[in-house]
Amino acid sequence: MFRLPLRTVQASLISKEIPKEDDVCKMLKEFEREMSQCLLFLRNVRKVSIKKVQSDGQCEEEYYVQATVTKSSDLPVLTVKHMDAGEARDPCALDMVRTSCIMNIQDSRGSSSQWFVVQQLGVKEKNSLPEIVREAFSLKTLNMLPHGGVAILLASNLTSNGTCLSDVYSTSCYLPLPARSGLPFSINGHFTLNSSRRDLWTGSGDAKGLWNEWLLKELLVPVAVHAIESFRTRLFPCDGDSHMTECDYTRRMRHFHSVLPLAQEVQSKWWQKFVKWFYEWVRQEELHFFDSFIPETDPPPPPPYMRRGEPVQGSRKGRLVWHAFHASGDHFPVYFTSAVKEDVHSQQKIADILRRLGMKVSSNGMLSRLVTADCKFQCPLLTPDVALAFVKSWDQDVRDCCRPQVGNQVSGTPFLKDANVLSVLKYVMRGGDFSVACVDKLPLLVTNDGMLGCFSIQEPVFLSSFCDLLPNFGKEFTLCSHVSVIKGRRDEFKLVVKTFTPADLGERLPHMLDATQCAADARLPLSDRQWLLELWKFVVQYIEEAYCQERQMNWAQAKQYILRTLGKWAFYPITERGQVFVIPIEQAWQVLDVSGHITHFAFRNLPVPVPYSVGSKDHMDGHVVGMVRSYLVFAQDKKPYIPTQLQLAATLKDPAAVLQLLHFHRRSVNLFFQECSQREQGRDVINEILEYLGKHCKECSLSGDKIRALQVFPDLSGQLCTLQDRKLIVLARSFLELNKLEGVCSELGLLVVPKPDSDSMTNLYKYLEPNCLLGELDLYTTVILPSMNLLNERDRMFYLQHLEKNLPRSLQKWNADQHKVIATLRLCPFIELDGTLKTADQFYDPSNKVFCVMGLANLPEAWRESEWHRLLTLAGLVHSVSPDMFVEYASSLSLGDASVKEKSKVLCEYLNIHLEDLQPKILEILDIEFLVPKKCDQLEALLPHHQTHSGLLAFSEGINPKYANIIWSTRSLLPPYATGVARKLQSHCANQMNVESPPAADIVEHILKFCSSMQATPEKSPNVGSVMENIYEHLSQCGGNEMQSLKERDVPIIHIPNHSAFVSISRVVGNLEEEILPYLYKAPVVYGKFFGVFEGLGMPADATPNTYAHVLEMIHECSGQQSLHPEETAQMKMALKGLVKDRYKLKNLTVLELYLPARDETLKSSSQMFVADNAKLLVAVQRAFHKPVFMGFKPLEIDFDDCCLVKLLPERLQPKFLSEACKETLDQEGMLEEATPLLGEIHELLQSQEFKTGVLRLLHHYKLQGGSGLVKKEKDEVVALLARVTVRQVSTIRTTLTLHDTVVGQQEKNHFVAVNGEGDQRTWTLYLSKKIPPRMIPNSLCEVYAQVLQKWDSCSMREFSDIFACYGKPHYIHSTLEERGIKEYSH
Repeated sequence: MFRLPLRTVQASLISKEIPKEDDVCKMLKEFEREMSQCLLFLRNVRKVSIKKVQSDGQCEEEYYVQATVTKSSDLPVLTVKHMDAGEARDPCALDMVRTSCIMNIQDSRGSSSQWFVVQQLGVKEKNSLPEIVREAFSLKTLNMLPHGGVAILLASNLTSNGTCLSDVYSTSCYLPLPARSGLPFSINGHFTLNSSRRDLWTGSGDAKGLWNEWLLKELLVPVAVHAIESFRTRLFPCDGDSHMTECDYTRRMRHFHSVLPLAQEVQSKWWQKFVKWFYEWVRQEELHFFDSFIPETDPPPPPPYMRRGEPVQGSRKGRLVWHAFHASGDHFPVYFTSAVKEDVHSQQKIADILRRLGMKVSSNGMLSRLVTADCKFQCPLLTPDVALAFVKSWDQDVRDCCRPQVGNQVSGTPFLKDANVLSVLKYVMRGGDFSVACVDKLPLLVTNDGMLGCFSIQEPVFLSSFCDLLPNFGKEFTLCSHVSVIKGRRDEFKLVVKTFTPADLGERLPHMLDATQCAADARLPLSDRQWLLELWKFVVQYIEEAYCQERQMNWAQAKQYILRTLGKWAFYPITERGQVFVIPIEQAWQVLDVSGHITHFAFRNLPVPVPYSVGSKDHMDGHVVGMVRSYLVFAQDKKPYIPTQLQLAATLKDPAAVLQLLHFHRRSVNLFFQECSQREQGRDVINEILEYLGKHCKECSLSGDKIRALQVFPDLSGQLCTLQDRKLIVLARSFLELNKLEGVCSELGLLVVPKPDSDSMTNLYKYLEPNCLLGELDLYTTVILPSMNLLNERDRMFYLQHLEKNLPRSLQKWNADQHKVIATLRLCPFIELDGTLKTADQFYDPSNKVFCVMGLANLPEAWRESEWHRLLTLAGLVHSVSPDMFVEYASSLSLGDASVKEKSKVLCEYLNIHLEDLQPKILEILDIEFLVPKKCDQLEALLPHHQTHSGLLAFSEGINPKYANIIWSTRSLLPPYATGVARKLQSHCANQMNVESPPAADIVEHILKFCSSMQATPEKSPNVGSVMENIYEHLSQCGGNEMQSLKERDVPIIHIPNHSAFVSISRVVGNLEEEILPYLYKAPVVYGKFFGVFEGLGMPADATPNTYAHVLEMIHECSGQQSLHPEETAQMKMALKGLVKDRYKLKNLTVLELYLPARDETLKSSSQMFVADNAKLLVAVQRAFHKPVFMGFKPLEIDFDDCCLVKLLPERLQPKFLSEACKETLDQEGMLEEATPLLGEIHELLQSQEFKTGVLRLLHHYKLQGGSGLVKKEKDEVVALLARVTVRQVSTIRTTLTLHDTVVGQQEKNHFVAVNGEGDQRTWTLYLSKKIPPRMIPNSLCEVYAQVLQKWDSCSMREFSDIFACYGKPHYIHSTLEERGIKEYSH
């Protein structure tokens, strides 16, 4: 019993309000509404009553609420076990206990409800409690229980009393709180409450708020999930798949979804978090909350009155399968259909098919709850790409892969029917991932035999609506109803489907049709008319698609394709003598199609078959009028549609086919022509045939042999004959007696016919014999003259005299035929000699004196009469010397012939007069050596003259004698009688000869020979002045190629008259103070006007270091690497003095090697030489050092420093310093350390802070000049390096010198730097002698620290030694740096 503290006096400390009786009644009324909720989570209270005390003291029960449970709660009694020694509770110390029960609640007014109650004590995660909350429990500021529960309403009649269900669900802290959660169930927990104790504590980040958050997430969420899971089990009691109707499934699922929380219905952020955690727990624990109803049949079509977006309800049966959101081991999660309510029927159909295939597609009841619970959570929606990925998984080794049952009839697969396969295919094709790469192995193929298969690149199927042509090959075709869909996306399916072509049909026909239909001479009755109609419909549709480009049909290629693929099959229908047959398509040319040609009477009566088909009415002149064709027009006639434009049959539009047909049926056709020739009007039939052939023969390139085989050609007697083995001549007109040619025509197989009046027939004759139409002169050319051997002497003389009389005297009046007949006469033998006919060109004109000189005159006496002279000349009588004869005779001349000079002169004169006649062989004549060259005795004394092998000279090799000085030794000179002829020849053949311009290469070669000869024989040089002036004059006017060639070949072209020498240009200088003979000469002033030529050849204007370096190299070569004799020494001294005369040009030396004098008086390469930079060191090692050492400038009395030479030379030419070759080590034996005040002052300097900052200041200053100063890392590195230097002072310092590991001497020094270690471990020790002068201290310190700080190039900093000059007074360092302008440094 609860005693309510109702105050009756104003002295109460709790409240100053005094309740009235009405207030109490009102409070009791409110309590009545919550009494049933109070019993839900109280463990020990089962009945609550409101009683009224009567006046007699008895209690009257006005209202009660009583609860009964199926079993008692087994939650343990709270003990002190979960407290520590300090009696502080630990919420995580309790073991988790969960219990559930069914609670029935009734009141005294007849209301009742049934609840499923789940309570839990403790949590599963022991370490989940926030640290702040744990600390609050330790401090005993919190003392709560990890206890809570959930109650789900199972049944109730409260709504009949007007009670809203949302008022039934409460939020309790053991007793109901006024605040509502908005959850579809009642919830209880040991919450921390706010100050009014009417709602949960809402603090953020404090212990109370974190306790409520932890209690909701770690305890109440698992309890709620467990309660709803148990509720689902009660609602769907079957353990496995449940079979039920779709209506029953919908009703139960609506009830199940009613107890699932919705985020948009809760009241505060706490409960929004609770909903989010609830669904996270469902997903993480892989609870089977996601339903998938798999119907056994397809949904019925929506009725016409149904609004768009409404689902279709039906009584289909199916099974219900529950899934986790994404179970471990599954490849795919649960998917949801799109929430867009468009085309719901289609979505439902696709989802049902995918469910039957094994895809986990849940209802949309869970979708809205997941989305609203967490806006960041991406629910996996069923999309075309998702469906594609699932369907593609059918051959993957995953547990939840697609199971389409490939290889079975579609009716026996989960698809149920082929329309469903098509629906899924259309659906996945809408995806963005659908491409050509994903079609391979896609199990959405239905072949024409009703089998389910998969698309395969290795085994593509045919895509055609004409699959019924091959009923036995259904497995190779896509189902007809799927064809249009796949064609719409042909690019994606191009690798797995292939076009069904007539070629494919032809390959499979032998397995379906009888072999008689493929015989070459098949002629079969037409049996299956409908199949033949479909066949030609398929063929025509294929060629319209394959051979039409830009609405232009290529009928020729289409025809060839049909003949190649189906030509052997008897599929072409024909009519012959009133009967219908089929013949091979390739034999269709045997059929004549004259449809549409009503005027050709002769062809309509020919004894040949005609086609049994319908031609094209939509194809006009090769252009396609409409590609979408209707075949109903032709179905009325039941005849195949075969476009006439294919020209399978012969038509009058194809004369070639007509001719082939006439030739094939030539026996019957020729009999037909013979019959026509015997009738009066039959000649018109033959003329019509000839007219037709003549009209089209040329433009269609008709076969001449086939026309010749037709018996339609009349001879002179009017009889018909063929032209086989006969040559046709159509004679236009003639005045000759043709009877004399009978024997000739018989022997040659000629048919002579008169020229017809018809142009078409004349064209036909010309086509058969292009040159058949002849005039009189043509007859001479083609028949009479070539057949002279077939005529007797009298007839031959008759035709020749007739020809000569009809030729005009003037050649200018001749026409082409007259020229042609004479050309033929030249080729025809008609002069008889010794019983043999010969041509006129085999005889020479005896009136030509040249032939008399040559001994040629063979014309018979009978032909020397004047009447034959004109005809013989026209026929080719040789009356002039031919170019070949000239070449042959000129080539036969030799120097051994005593009269060769006279013969040569005669040939030159003839050549000069008949140059135009000899033009064809003029190039060959130019190269014939038949001229006697001119001699020059003066030049011969200096150098032998050039002479050919034969001793004679050709025009092409001859040069004008005026160029003798520059070409004498490489070319011969023309004789005087040939010079004029040579100029005339040069005007005609400028590219083949050049008398006035000798070849540059020959001039260069002559100069080389001449100068080299003069260099070898200096005694002849006084007589060469004029020759050299001519040479220099020529070089001053020639191009640069000759100069470059002479320069590259180093020709001794410079004539030095004073020294009677010829030297190369490399030994000559324009301005030279002193000559170094014989290595360096001054340019001769006698040739001063040619100094420009000398400079062009490479003569320097002034001597440079390179000049003297070359002189040293020549002296080195002449000395043979031996000691120089006094004259060579003097030359070397002069060259060395010139080398260093301009010291700043030494860096520009380009020579490969520089030779300098060594101490052994030889010249050695500078790069292999050493310079004694330390005289004491040289004395110490001179006995053991065997490398060349530079002699030095001082012994040569040259004012120059040895070390300076090394620094000024290019690096590749620099000698090495001797100090670099010797290794110096410290000899520590007998070395005693000294502790002097000087050493103390040095240590004071090096250890001072001023020294470190001074060095950093100096380095920082110089680095700033490069853009940026020292960074921290560099500063630390500098300080660390400064600490690695040690300074020691000893009594004496002795060092040992070693050369090639051999001790060569010792030295005593004032200081020495020793380096120990390698890399980052190196240290430096500076040894100072006790006797070292104080002025050397800064330099010694600067030397060692320059090595330490070489990374910063400290040796180049002139202020570096100023720092070390401050030893003993380090405080002066910064003032000294300031005086030097070093910037202030801040570290």
